This record gives sequence, C-alpha cells and structure tokens, in this order.
Amino acid sequence: FVEILKTSQASVRLFDVLGAPGKAPEVRNPQIGSYWSPTEEEAYLSTTGRAFSRKGTCNPLHVRKLAGDMALRDILEDVYALSCLTWTKPDDCSRIPVTIRLADIRLKEHAGNFDEDALAYEEEVDDDE
Repeated sequence: FVEILKTSQASVRLFDVLGAPGKAPEVRNPQIGSYWSPTEEEAYLSTTGRAFSRKGTCNPLHVRKLAGDMALRDILEDVYALSCLTWTKPDDCSRIPVTIRLADIRLKEHAGNFDEDALAYEEEVDDDE
C-alpha cells in the first residue's frame, strides 16, 4: 500500500547545483525521476523537471510506503513510469500518475452530485418509525 500526496504539510523543493571549476554554481530544476528519501518509508519524487520547458520550480510528489514487501525504490520507479503516461500530450510531462488522474475522473462522476447541506441538515430518522 502506497500513499501519494499531491500536497504536503512541509513543502519540499528538489534542485540540482551545477558548476565547473572557476565558475559560479548554477541552481536548476532537478532531472525528472530524481528523488530524495528522508526515511526508508517515504520519498519526494520529481515527476517534472528541467527536461521540460516549464517556468518555476518543480513540485515533487510525496510518496509514502504504508505496507508491503516492495522496496521503496521500486515503488518510486512505478510512480514515475505512471506519471510518464501523458496520453493527451505525449511530448510533455505530468506531475500526477495516470492512475490517480483516472481515479479522480471516476470519483467526480459519482461525487459530483454530492449535496453537503443535505447531509449536514438531514433530519434524524427515529428507528421506531
């Protein structure tokens, strides 16, 4: 089981510092597929990066391993591979894996009719009635 967080409580940014001897270092977006793992059970994965001409810094996904025997590195490879499936724009990248995109689309179909007020203000039904 894996949890993939689109947002994180602690914002993390990944970057590469490139430089040659005698030159000032240059800070750039990381290469796509780069990751940083602060623990053995979680990592921040860059599914976008300097290979694509996008403004700003990339926003890595926070990936947490919750259970199972699969190695975290293998999990990150799968998440990265699924984020490379950009069917509508094959020459670009996607921050979110395609499986999450498909799940979001499917959930919107069912949750689109949800009425929060009806749930919050629904009268209690007496079991005796």
